[in-house]
Amino acid sequence: MIRLLPVALVLSCGTTPPAGPTPSSPPPGSLPGFSGSVVPGPSPMPTLAPAFVEFRDFSQFTTQNGALVSPVVATDKPFREVVASWNADTPAGTWIEVDLRVRVAGAWSGDYILGIWTSQDDLAHRHSVNGQTDALGTVDTDTLRLTSAADAWQVLVKLSGAAHLRMVSAITSDPTATPAALPPLPSAYGVAADVPQRSQMVYPNGGEVWCSPTSTSMLLAFWGTNESVPNAASACNDPSWGGTGNWPFNTAHAAAAGGDAMEAFVTRLSRIEQLERLTAAGFPVAASISFSRGELDGAPINSTAGHLIVVRGFDASGNVMVNDPAGPSDSQVRYTYQRAQFDAAWAHSGRTIYVVHPLARPLPRDGSLGAW
Repeated sequence: MIRLLPVALVLSCGTTPPAGPTPSSPPPGSLPGFSGSVVPGPSPMPTLAPAFVEFRDFSQFTTQNGALVSPVVATDKPFREVVASWNADTPAGTWIEVDLRVRVAGAWSGDYILGIWTSQDDLAHRHSVNGQTDALGTVDTDTLRLTSAADAWQVLVKLSGAAHLRMVSAITSDPTATPAALPPLPSAYGVAADVPQRSQMVYPNGGEVWCSPTSTSMLLAFWGTNESVPNAASACNDPSWGGTGNWPFNTAHAAAAGGDAMEAFVTRLSRIEQLERLTAAGFPVAASISFSRGELDGAPINSTAGHLIVVRGFDASGNVMVNDPAGPSDSQVRYTYQRAQFDAAWAHSGRTIYVVHPLARPLPRDGSLGAW
C-alpha cells in the first residue's frame, strides 16, 4: 500500500451510472453548490503505485473551485476496474462527491462519479449515479469497469459546506490478470476473531436484504462501536441502487460511526492467502460472495447473486470460519465453509472485502501484494 500520512440475500453491486465526455483532457465538473471547471491536478506521484493507494495527507492535492484534486497515480500494473473509498465528516446539510478519471492509451477519460455521500439522513445527497456509460467503460453503482486497460487514475473530491475529508483511496484490479504467488500462512490456521454475532434474518421488514450493513455492524461491534442493524441499514441505503449493498457507502458509514480513530475502506485481494495475513493479525473482514445451489456446503441459504459475510479466521485445516448474517438468529450465524468452495464464491466479486480497523492498529505489511 502507498499511504501518505501527515450483503443482502441477493445483492448485485450495481447498475450502470453517468459518464461525462471522453476528451484527451479532463472535462468540467459540476455539482449543486459548486461552479467552475476542474483541471488536471498536480504532478504525478514519483513512483509507480501498487493496486491500492490511500491518501490521508492532502498536501499533494490542489484545490480548485471547492474540489480537492489528487496527484496523477500511475500504476505498476494495468487495470480494468476501480473501486474508490472515502472517510469523511459531513455535518448536517453537507455532503461530498467523489469523482475519478482514468488514463487509457495516453488520453484521459471524463470524470466518473463514484458516489455522492453524506452520513446524514439525506438521501438527496447520499446516492450513486446511474447512467454512466461511454466508450471507455461503465459505472456499476460503485465499480468503474473499463473496456480497455488503463495505466493511471486521478481522484477529485468535491466538498459541500463544512464537510471534511479524512481519507480517500482506490483499489485497481484486472480480472484477467494472473495473481502473484503467495505461500499459505500456517500460523493463521486455528485462529479466529470473536466477532459479535448478528443475523439479518430477525428483522421482518427488509432484513432479508441487509447482509451488507449487518456485516458492517458486526465489524464495528468487534472494534467497540455498537449500533443496531436497522440503524446501519438506514445509514448505508443507496436509493439509486435500491438497497444497502453499495460497498463504499458501507465503509464510509463504518468510519463515520467509529469516529476519527477508525478507518474503513473497500479493497480487492487476488488470493485467499492474503486473507490469512489479515485474520492471523486479528483483523476480521467482510467478504462479498455469490454462489449457486450446491456450491457452498452448509450455508444457511441455497444460492445468492451477492452476499456479504464476516470472515473471522481459519480452522486447523485451513477452512474459512465466518459469521454469516443469513443465519436464522443472532446465536446461529457461525459457520465454517470449505476453503475451495468459499474461494470460488468469493472470486465472483473480484475477492472484494471491507476492511474496518482503528488507526492505532495498523494492518500487517507482509503478504498484502499491494492490496492494502
